[in-house]
Amino acid sequence: MKKLIITFILTLALTFCLCACGNGKVTDEDGFIGSDEEMNQASDNIKDDVNDVKDDVKDKAEDIGNDVKDGAEDIGNDVKDKAEDVGDDIKNGVEKGAEEAKDMGKNIIGDVKDDNNQLAEGNTETTNGSNQTGNSDQNDKSIGTAAEARLNLEEAKQAALSDAGQPAKEATFLKCYLENENGREYYAVEFNAAGSEYDYKIDAYTGRVIAKEQESLQ
Repeated sequence: MKKLIITFILTLALTFCLCACGNGKVTDEDGFIGSDEEMNQASDNIKDDVNDVKDDVKDKAEDIGNDVKDGAEDIGNDVKDKAEDVGDDIKNGVEKGAEEAKDMGKNIIGDVKDDNNQLAEGNTETTNGSNQTGNSDQNDKSIGTAAEARLNLEEAKQAALSDAGQPAKEATFLKCYLENENGREYYAVEFNAAGSEYDYKIDAYTGRVIAKEQESLQ
């Protein structure tokens, strides 16, 4: 844009000079206007005006560039601040959700205590290399440390194996993961052993068998 303005002004100046020149004189419709010296002075004045316009255009361009730069920096800072605010909100939301989940788990344990007066404590025992058949008393025992602590995957597997009366070395596990059904957490455990497929739901906090299925693979 700057180059176009300067080219346009120079073209007008040169056109004016060419049209006004004749035999060393500058004339118009009314006759003599000025000499060659006056013409040169006029040309110098035009050049000065062109340079002034050029400088003005340059200054304006620099001002616009600085304004754009400042605006871009302001937008960048605003975006950064917004991103930090969103990050803080997400972090606070996650922490709040974790606390609510923890409280929900405590409430579930409290409900179980109310229904059964108290939670039985202890670990379900198994004998390596031999079969041990589980019973309802073992299903009622909690596996792990404190009653409020959720069982880990290995403890959930052990509870299912104990109920099925199968040793760990004879079992091939197909799945074991945590599920949540209407606020109640349990482990879905599925494994093959002794020609049968076993499918268990183990309470995630007490280690009790919620449901089980056995299907022969033969």
